[in-house]
Amino acid sequence: MKNLLLLLLCLETSLAATIYVPQDYPSIQIALYFVSTGDSIVVASGTYNAGFIWSGNNVQNLTILGAGAFGNNATILDGGPGNTDGIYLDEAVGWEISGLQLAHFYSAIYIEYCHDLNIHHNYARDCFESHSYGLIAEFNQNIYYHNNVIDNMSYVGVRLQGNTGMHIYNNTVVNTSGYHGFLISGDNTGIELINNIIAFNGVDGVQFYDGSQGDAILTYNDNYGNSTNWNNCTPGIGNISQNPLFVSIGGNEFTIASNSPCIDTGDPAFPLDPDSTRIDIGAYYYSQYLPVVQNLTITLSGSDVILDWDNAPQATRYFIYWDTQPYFTPTTPNAATTVSTYTDVEALSQEMKFYFITYRN
Repeated sequence: MKNLLLLLLCLETSLAATIYVPQDYPSIQIALYFVSTGDSIVVASGTYNAGFIWSGNNVQNLTILGAGAFGNNATILDGGPGNTDGIYLDEAVGWEISGLQLAHFYSAIYIEYCHDLNIHHNYARDCFESHSYGLIAEFNQNIYYHNNVIDNMSYVGVRLQGNTGMHIYNNTVVNTSGYHGFLISGDNTGIELINNIIAFNGVDGVQFYDGSQGDAILTYNDNYGNSTNWNNCTPGIGNISQNPLFVSIGGNEFTIASNSPCIDTGDPAFPLDPDSTRIDIGAYYYSQYLPVVQNLTITLSGSDVILDWDNAPQATRYFIYWDTQPYFTPTTPNAATTVSTYTDVEALSQEMKFYFITYRN
């Protein structure tokens, strides 16, 4: 019996398929007619003039992966005029949705009676119908919604009602013209709003509209520039209210500048950012990796050590680090310069040094 179960498990895994849009089918909606549990739909960059809907739990653990939410190679679902939702899911189980840009829908994403969803790295923008939302989530369980951007909804950024276990972290919810960044009822349990930028919304940043916060956790967010930042709720630790200082990089207008207050101020219990620093607040972290100079040469002049390297295009400042150990981890620069050479005066009269040089554009 044990061997039979293993055989069936391997057979089920081996049958999982990858479907390509538009190579195999012209849209996600048509591809959904042909999927099975465990399959993946990979969507090429380009603009598709429709979203998709799904109802039922007969296909579980499905992955829908776009080419990216920003830039020239984004996968864009564009609703155009009309009152359709970009993504509507009813009773979906174990789905993952990532890498999509959703524009000009009634609501970008509407999920109800779903559980164990992972929705991340999407961009919802410019939904102008009279009651448009970036995310509506009703009566779901165990939803992970993270690293998404919601920009320029006409009504509410995120609307939550009747959910159990909504894990909402490291998102950016901005520029809701009508009302709220987040509008939450008191019949939710296990709501977590952590490490989010909630800014420049027309009325409230976060409102519990019936005044019942319950067990909701509201920590380490930057809630700024809304008419009221917190309404009918009490925020927890780590929240700030400062301009997040957005900059546009690679078509993404919601990365944060090098002097943003959101850098290294997220929940310290979360995993580190990819640059091995404390997690940032917001959907997109600021990389503190610094590129290394090329062709470093070292010459001696008396007791001085002269460092010289190739000039890096667009470099505005070089940082020089040194240590007595050859394979050290650079932390605080020992010196800085705006040109591609540096003289360490009297270095030979000191202890042995090893050098490391980076730069910033």
